[in-house]
Amino acid sequence: MKKFLAILTIGFAITATACADNDVISRNTNDLPAPARTALDRHFPQAKVSYIKIDKDLFKSTTYEVQLVHGAEVSFNHKGEWIEVDCKKAPVPTAFLPPSIRSQVNDMFPGEQVTKIEKDSRDYEVELGNGIELKFNKKFKMIEVD
Repeated sequence: MKKFLAILTIGFAITATACADNDVISRNTNDLPAPARTALDRHFPQAKVSYIKIDKDLFKSTTYEVQLVHGAEVSFNHKGEWIEVDCKKAPVPTAFLPPSIRSQVNDMFPGEQVTKIEKDSRDYEVELGNGIELKFNKKFKMIEVD
């Protein structure tokens, strides 16, 4: 019985390792969920896609990382909802910024632009052009400045 369990465990580990790297590289925006295509068309209408990395994890859901030719990167979850927008030195399109966060940034850091925003189930992280990083909870209350 111990031998059987050991063989089963080793077999599972080998299978999980072999299936762990299921990345697909594409340039076809039709590989994205419809909401992701809509977001790209709406917020980056002139931008061309350099590549799309489709990350199919074994135990997690699929994520899509879109690299645009002009340098911006946009990540989407399996539903096509954005989870990160990184425009490097350029400003993030304001439609990605919740109004409360945009207002607080404008009040506290006048003239600064948001160059990156990331959200997860707990919070929003924002990076400004001057390198300052801000963290907001889901109710858009600032909880950290770095």
